[in-house]
Amino acid sequence: MVNFQEYALIDITNPAIRTFPVDPRVGLEYLSGLGAPGRAAYWGLIEVARVKEGDVVLVSAAAGATGSVVIQLAKAKGAKQIIGIASKSKQQFVLDQGADACLDYSAPDFAEQLKKVTKEQVSVYFDNTAGAITDAALACMAPHGRVAVCGAIADYQKIGGKEGGHYGITNWRYILTMRLRVEAFVIPDCTPEEHQRTTDQLVGYISQGKVKTQIYTFPKQGVDHCVEALEGLFTGLNTGKMTIKIAD
Repeated sequence: MVNFQEYALIDITNPAIRTFPVDPRVGLEYLSGLGAPGRAAYWGLIEVARVKEGDVVLVSAAAGATGSVVIQLAKAKGAKQIIGIASKSKQQFVLDQGADACLDYSAPDFAEQLKKVTKEQVSVYFDNTAGAITDAALACMAPHGRVAVCGAIADYQKIGGKEGGHYGITNWRYILTMRLRVEAFVIPDCTPEEHQRTTDQLVGYISQGKVKTQIYTFPKQGVDHCVEALEGLFTGLNTGKMTIKIAD
């Protein structure tokens, strides 16, 4: 992540930094698919979780920039069932991305609903949240399931105990009993060749219409409001990629 600023000097030879020319005639939505959210979605689902035809895929924070692309990629790869997890107000958006079902994580019986919908046969869990959602997801995994750990958004604001400390996973035993493979990843770890392969694949999916992205523009403009926009990201204000307009 770079600093919030109006101008920046960027080393475009750094393979971890991808730059794209912006055509004013084209919307910014496509930048989400080719930027960090799309890359995280592709790398986590395809390379880490190794999704395949017939998989049952569960995605947390499914209405976010990364989660919504994961759903579309899972559909393109032939997943048998795709279940998203999001807030109640964003459930229809998740279904529109191609999910077969979407559960409200704030429902009192969320864990029970998840077991019922998944039949405890989730073969791939794409984890954007950590916390109670992931705790419930672990109890729904099939034997030899794969967990791609992309984010921990439910925990970010609790660093240092500001909101009572971190959530402790209580269903860790399922990793053992179900023989799960849990792997975390970050995009900067990718080699230049891996970055290029990811770009090529995403361009193909986007050009074929198999992946479409959406952006949410923060209602306030300017660098002074960037922190507010970031806080909105952590509280679920956005649907799709969170953006803020710096200047006209």
